[in-house]
Amino acid sequence: MDEERSEGVALLTTCPRDVAASIFADFYNSDLYTDLTIKLGDRTWRVHKLVVCSQSQVLASACNGKWKEAEEGTITLHEDAPAAVDAMLEFMYTGKYTQRHASADADFDRDMHTLQIFKVADKYDLDDLGQLVSEDFVASICNGGWEAPDFGSVISELYEECPDNEHGMRMRSAILEMSVKHEEELTTWKKHRSFRDAVRDVTLFGASFSKASLEDATKIHSQKMKDATRDCEDLTETLLKSRTKRLEAGRVEHLADLKKTAEEHRIELQERTLGFGEKRFRCPAKTCSLDFVAFMGVRQWLRCPYCDTLVPE
Repeated sequence: MDEERSEGVALLTTCPRDVAASIFADFYNSDLYTDLTIKLGDRTWRVHKLVVCSQSQVLASACNGKWKEAEEGTITLHEDAPAAVDAMLEFMYTGKYTQRHASADADFDRDMHTLQIFKVADKYDLDDLGQLVSEDFVASICNGGWEAPDFGSVISELYEECPDNEHGMRMRSAILEMSVKHEEELTTWKKHRSFRDAVRDVTLFGASFSKASLEDATKIHSQKMKDATRDCEDLTETLLKSRTKRLEAGRVEHLADLKKTAEEHRIELQERTLGFGEKRFRCPAKTCSLDFVAFMGVRQWLRCPYCDTLVPE
């Protein structure tokens, strides 16, 4: 019988969680066919071995073998948060857990509650629950959780009481990222005294935060230097282009002045060399427009020596 039960547990362990959840959900919070009692302080849960032991090797070990728990069908838990155990059992049966909200209890802290569930998930070897909890925690912290006055207490709990497995490190990264991103508020606002206490008292977090803050400041400074350098280069290029344009305009203007002066000197020189009775004429043809010298006579019309166009005297 024990071998058949073990085989059944193994099959359920490899069953997709959504399929298992659809099978177990109807038995959640139901005493029908329960065969195991879980106790914690004054709280008692009636559960099904097939459900909890197929997902938690820790609970399975307690129920198997020559242990008091196996003989009595009762497992007594210690030091776990009752609300976290509630969430764990709900997850085992349904594949999810109901996230409580602060509105239900003035002293309730959602992120601290999430960390309690995370510790239970690690303690009872529920990696899927640990992953789900870490995702919820990261989403909460990144969407305003860092603003809570007791954010420092959450940091202390995460760094000093929670496991540093893959999911735990993901949550620490989110904490560190938000702490650096909102460093000014967290280190200056009066309501964030608990954060400053965590930086001082939680050694690992304090060291990690200081390092990350310095790296971020260096990165920002480096980017500002790059931006300033790029702006200077752009300004230099603009000034050079402007100066080149001014020089080019001046050069063109100077050449035009030289050309005009040379033309004036040429005309003046030609006027001085005109003989008695000679006069300067310009061809009226647009295709010619050349100057030539001719003798002033009684004729009223001349012909351009270049294009043979009639030129009035």
